[in-house]
Amino acid sequence: MSILRRIKIFTTDIAKLWNIDNANTARTTATVVGAVQMIDATGKVPPAGDAVGNAPFTKITDGTNTVAVTAANTARTTGTLVLPTQNVDATGKVMKAGDTTTNAPYVVVAGVHDHQNNHDIYIDQFRSIKTFELVRLIGAKFSGTTKDTNFWTETVVGTGSVAQANGISILATGATANSTAKYVTNNIARFVPFVTNIYKGVHKFSNTGSDNNIRRFGTYDANNGLFFQLDGTTMKIGYRAAASDTLVSSASWNILNTFVVDTNYHGYEIHMGYASVEFYVDSVLVHEINITDTLYCQELNLPITHENINSGGGAANVSLSTVLSCIHRAGKLVTAPRLKHITTATTTVCKYSAGTIHSILIGTPTNSTITVYDNTAASGAVLTIIALGNNATPFVFPFNNDGASFDIGLTIVTSGTADITVLYE
Repeated sequence: MSILRRIKIFTTDIAKLWNIDNANTARTTATVVGAVQMIDATGKVPPAGDAVGNAPFTKITDGTNTVAVTAANTARTTGTLVLPTQNVDATGKVMKAGDTTTNAPYVVVAGVHDHQNNHDIYIDQFRSIKTFELVRLIGAKFSGTTKDTNFWTETVVGTGSVAQANGISILATGATANSTAKYVTNNIARFVPFVTNIYKGVHKFSNTGSDNNIRRFGTYDANNGLFFQLDGTTMKIGYRAAASDTLVSSASWNILNTFVVDTNYHGYEIHMGYASVEFYVDSVLVHEINITDTLYCQELNLPITHENINSGGGAANVSLSTVLSCIHRAGKLVTAPRLKHITTATTTVCKYSAGTIHSILIGTPTNSTITVYDNTAASGAVLTIIALGNNATPFVFPFNNDGASFDIGLTIVTSGTADITVLYE
């Protein structure tokens, strides 16, 4: 029999004999285990001295730098000396701190961190965690060399120009004084209350700034909007209400004010809510606006706009290059639609702002037409014209699965007495 097969251990009380039989290395439920403690050369249970001197856990050293824990106090009085520690994740990175007021880390999580890309989980202005699919509303990257007039409209003055090449849109002023170039989406991005719209653009400047020149991009029109701009040699964020701009220079950004203008591409984002707006550069929050007694914008149904403007006699030939520029909605739109019932030959304004039309139910078809306008009157952009025959069978005219968006308003013109119901939001 092996000497380890049967071990008899006597304590100071000779009557107490401890047998360990049939040791089981698989550690099943039948395993018999003896409790042991480490002791130092004097027979004391550690911690009692120096780890280097063969008594563990009281001095931690790499041979040069030593962290000593002296006067060990198992009662944990105010005089106890403790070795500070930090929680780490599976990769060895220090984890974000939580709430330890109840003596248990992470009882209240202050932030959720993605260690794979080193970004925090985003919680929007309405305190909703961003666990949704982004839905592109307007804008795109610039493929090929053909400017797509279905989506963008350009306006130039003097030697200003808008060019497209190698997937890049380039707005240049040319060398003639006071020349400008402007590029605007044909459609707006509809803003829905309590859902965040996010402008994203990748832009670069041809130089670090010129006198009497402004290069601006974001989501805005002549009256309202939000944007970044290089004004001379100073980078600014801006917001516009009732055609009046409020500008904040980068040195005064209230989150991070160390941005330095260069000629590299950078990612710019504007996260829009009614109560607040956040401005990001390269995924880092740099400035935040919160409303007080006035709104920062009076309207958030806005297009994308890029501009390069020389003024005041400025004649520097500079450019603004853009790889992509778009506005996303933070999640799919889910709202309760409205119904409008029409039974006569008439003009009906269903809505005076942007929205979506889902379908038209034709309950009693007659020999007439239905004209659908993106406007608040019977004019402007026509979404569709439906010609009805004399058919006794009701049917539905759908506008694809998600509906068709309109930017200005929704007006229905009926030429006869068909009984129809318009489903829209």
